Amino acid sequence: MDLEKAFHPFDIRGDYPAVVDEELAWRTGRALSGILGSGNFAVGGDSRKSTPSLKNEVIVGLWSFNSKVTDLGELPTPLFNYGIYKGNFLGGIMVTASHIAENQNGFKMVREKAIPLNEGEMLRIKEQVRLEATPYEPAGKTMPVPSKVDSFLNLYVGEIAEKFKNLKFDQKIIIDSGQTVLTSVVERIFPRLNINYEHLKSERELNPLMPEGRKNLAERIIQTGAALGIIWDGDGDRCLFLDRKGNLIPPAFILGLVARNYKKAAFDTRAGMAAYTTDFVIVPSWGQNIKFAMQEDPAIEFGGEVSGHLMFKEWYGIDDGIFAALKFLEIASFMNLEKELSRLDGLYHEFPEHNFPLKQNSALALDKIADYYRNRGNNVSILDGVTVWTKDYKFNLRPSLTEPFLRLNLETKKEREAEKIFLEIEKKINESASPN
Repeated sequence: MDLEKAFHPFDIRGDYPAVVDEELAWRTGRALSGILGSGNFAVGGDSRKSTPSLKNEVIVGLWSFNSKVTDLGELPTPLFNYGIYKGNFLGGIMVTASHIAENQNGFKMVREKAIPLNEGEMLRIKEQVRLEATPYEPAGKTMPVPSKVDSFLNLYVGEIAEKFKNLKFDQKIIIDSGQTVLTSVVERIFPRLNINYEHLKSERELNPLMPEGRKNLAERIIQTGAALGIIWDGDGDRCLFLDRKGNLIPPAFILGLVARNYKKAAFDTRAGMAAYTTDFVIVPSWGQNIKFAMQEDPAIEFGGEVSGHLMFKEWYGIDDGIFAALKFLEIASFMNLEKELSRLDGLYHEFPEHNFPLKQNSALALDKIADYYRNRGNNVSILDGVTVWTKDYKFNLRPSLTEPFLRLNLETKKEREAEKIFLEIEKKINESASPN
């Protein structure tokens, strides 16, 4: 157990068992019940080998504060959150490390209505875990708890099928759920809908933003002449789209095409100019901040970030990759998608997300870059790193919350300018690392 490595702003994750282990699971269960109070909690988990033993200790920890626990089983994160919302639970813990490698695991915690814990609550959890005085004793056996594995799955499948019963998408699409807990849910939903699709279950990298994770899907799109590809991440709360050439459709394009159907949207600081097709607010990166914005402002009907998290007020504010994919297909069925993408491609160029390894204090590098662009008369924001706007380009440079990188998202109106701006930013980062 290593608390400093395990705790992130909105979740817990790390190598198993060096960073995340059964004792941390037990302490986390106790801490959540201690902060939210005794009541009805739910637990769930993904298909990692370490998940059952970690989930078992979470249950024991919750019990120790006189809370009741229901097991929602092995399931994707969106279905877990759906169960929290529909089951009127006080809170819950999902054992998962999302798209991170098999040798890692972690915990995503929510309160009632599947609202994530905020940073202050996460700090309280960390402090309570750190100060836990009760000696830990491994459970030694699987705890018998009430199970609602099937009831929420059936409710979820039925509600989604009803919402999209009029969806008709005749052009062939290829979908790739990987070898994950999402696959069985996809297999329950898609056959009930009027969609021309082929389902891949690739053994692949579970982060769809990584090109190697999309390789099989891209090849199959080209082989079959499909019009569109859809790919999900490891726990199903993100989805990305590929065009008929097998290329990733810039997430800002997707955000903009969806957002124009809603009165108000929330985007993270990384979202490009193509997303701004309706009234909108900007929040710091991380999907939880969009959820908080939707809670605070009832006028926000849609929210999204460039990593593929899409949230809809009409779907309980949950970032659900299956719902998001079907909603996009519904919207796309009323347009000439290829023509729209071509139009956007002529207006904007989205430079591939780039990670600069941290060689120095990130705050120093960001300060120097903010000063450089501010002195050139550009609009500069220091909300969540540094964001720079001009009439011809926009970029956001921010420290990754989970990895030792400065992460760049850059969008330009002229493709030939992208490399020039990238090299300029790279130069300033390197200069800030120089001892001189």
